[in-house]
Amino acid sequence: IAFSNPGNDIFHNHELEAGKRLLEHLDGLSDKIFLCKGHWGSQVERDILLSYENIRIFLIWRDVRDALVSQYFYDINKFGKSYRDFSHFYWWTGRLFLLQQISYRHVWTVTQDPRIQNSSFVELKQNFVEAASKLLAFANIQRVDLEDLDRRLALDHLRKKHNDPNGAFFRKGMVGEHREVIHSKKIYDDISMIEKLDYDRVRRLIRFEKSRCALHSIKELPSILRKEGLSTFISKLSRFLFR
Repeated sequence: IAFSNPGNDIFHNHELEAGKRLLEHLDGLSDKIFLCKGHWGSQVERDILLSYENIRIFLIWRDVRDALVSQYFYDINKFGKSYRDFSHFYWWTGRLFLLQQISYRHVWTVTQDPRIQNSSFVELKQNFVEAASKLLAFANIQRVDLEDLDRRLALDHLRKKHNDPNGAFFRKGMVGEHREVIHSKKIYDDISMIEKLDYDRVRRLIRFEKSRCALHSIKELPSILRKEGLSTFISKLSRFLFR
């Protein structure tokens, strides 16, 4: 849990015992509404959330191909990673990201519970007011000016509010951008194959990809030392060892 104070709107799952304590506290405040964002993607984490009676969960799905493209540019713009092209990214670390996304979908889409509401990035982009009103009604959240909220979620406003003038995080938010970035039929075929796998097979592939990515990272470290110097080498080595 990454709360520095009760007003934080990010609800992380880094420490599950702390998460349980917070959820127990919030579950007893049935007369109050607390909104937060998180990425709880394992079966254990899902079951923890659903063990609390008063919780309501919004799931907003995005095309995994567009999610991959966003991760590709995020790696470059936010973390300064260097890839020759999208194919290099995909076969190095992107495939692991894809598998984790597919695992996340398996965990939640097999769960039938009236406290879960599904939506999509496409729906919010095409008609924000209509899509958002359904989510708010589901959670019994009232008196929200959705047109004003829509304006405050405009890309320029978000970049200014979060000090992201170059769009390292708030980059484009496009639907279908993968068609402009992914040009490899082999990658598209691999994505389609992975989408058809069952949960257990996906989890086995995740373990394999994590090992492969770790080995690849170790092999890259000497060339980073030669090309970018000792300080960059130490920084990247630290991220590899402690991530």
